[in-house]
Amino acid sequence: MMEQHNLIKETALFLGNGTEKIYCVEYLPSEELNLNHGVILCRSIWGVRNRAHRIFTNLARELAGKGYSVITCDYYGDGNSQGRSQDMAFDVMIDNLVMIHDYLLKKCNIESLSVIGFRIGANCAAELVKRIGTVNKIILIEPELNLIDYLKKKLRSNLSTQMATYKEIRKNREALIQDIKNNIPVNIDGVMLGKSLYESFERSVGFSEIGSDYQSVLILCLVENGKTPVGHKKIESISKNISRCTVEMIDKEFYWHDWKSNTPFAPLLFQKVFSYLISK
Repeated sequence: MMEQHNLIKETALFLGNGTEKIYCVEYLPSEELNLNHGVILCRSIWGVRNRAHRIFTNLARELAGKGYSVITCDYYGDGNSQGRSQDMAFDVMIDNLVMIHDYLLKKCNIESLSVIGFRIGANCAAELVKRIGTVNKIILIEPELNLIDYLKKKLRSNLSTQMATYKEIRKNREALIQDIKNNIPVNIDGVMLGKSLYESFERSVGFSEIGSDYQSVLILCLVENGKTPVGHKKIESISKNISRCTVEMIDKEFYWHDWKSNTPFAPLLFQKVFSYLISK
């Protein structure tokens, strides 16, 4: 199933102006393979982005090897992009994706377009579709049900650090949230969570609202040891309000929370993505 990558061109670049440039990578097929179909790959953030980096880099390469023109980016304030983590904001993340969308359409002779997102990137993908209009296929891999709940869970790491450092919790979750809202960034897993991201996540409606101009939506839930994923019933409920939406469960082949279990390929996931993109 894996393609040879000597027929693709992989280029890292920065887009934007001044101190607001974002780091992007484009994966373009050779002329003889080119399907004139663009794919925007919306990554997640922070540790999830780091640990799933090889998987989605190889997915992008495989897609380009099959003729798709692919682009992805690190959001402003994350990864290799400029900006501080405490300056991240959900609306800015969508602006970043609109920028790489416009760049891809201008550079390549794109006749059709699909969007793929993973975890928070899936929430970004759903919002992006509302901004850019016509999209052929949307693939959302493990979208977050509630972005603010995601941040509240991430605050556990700060509580654990307090216990390890002081043998007690000096600021509970509510106090940490108040600090954030008072524009005092809070450290979580080595990144600074700031007011702009927290409040922009509060305003987000999640992935339950998607623009209407698309062919179909696929939501993929990754199953570990045959257990139904947490939130699967809610995802299925939400999907009923999304036009032309399918929810499927597939075996989880990689783990973003455990370096030892990390893997560069996910054949089941890759094949599901490929078959869905070419389906009618």
